[in-house]
Amino acid sequence: MFKRVLVSVFIVLIMAATSHAAMIINVYEQGSDVVIDGNGALNLTGLTYTTSGFLGLDWMRPAEANLQAYGPTDGSVDVYSGIAGPGTFGSGWDATPDSAVSNYAFGLDGVSGGLRIDDNYLGDAIIFSQTYLSETLASLGLTTGTYVWSWAGDSIQMNIDFTPPLAPVPEPATMLLLGSGVAGLAGLRRRAASKA
Repeated sequence: MFKRVLVSVFIVLIMAATSHAAMIINVYEQGSDVVIDGNGALNLTGLTYTTSGFLGLDWMRPAEANLQAYGPTDGSVDVYSGIAGPGTFGSGWDATPDSAVSNYAFGLDGVSGGLRIDDNYLGDAIIFSQTYLSETLASLGLTTGTYVWSWAGDSIQMNIDFTPPLAPVPEPATMLLLGSGVAGLAGLRRRAASKA
């Protein structure tokens, strides 16, 4: 019994160490609109700082895997190179959202392998949302699927689907905590049974 519990805990630890995307971007239809939500902290280790730059507005260009979130500041960004991933997530050209909000300026350029991050970025979660009113995935030239851009330190995953994402599944660390509690209860029960 103890060996099974130990093996189970080991498996959960391995699952917790499995890499996952630090930033998740969900693109979906909601009613008669298209919504893009992004959330996650990024580890810039492994990227090469190339220059400073500026993001002028929120927009996307699926044909070149470009997505920008302007942010609340002046749009000043640090530009990095070194990401690898798809050079497109559809055939659409320039599209500007009708409403957008972001806590940091953020830009993804899949064609050049570039990432633009607010020059005031502190390493915490980048959170943004864009809404394209009276649009569909097809009208914006978006292709459904999962797209991943990665580098040595992290990755970004974009999910394009017709429906909003489901509620999040508990992360591996939560499962480890739950598994440890169950193992502790099993140990207490075994101990109580051996005393009886």
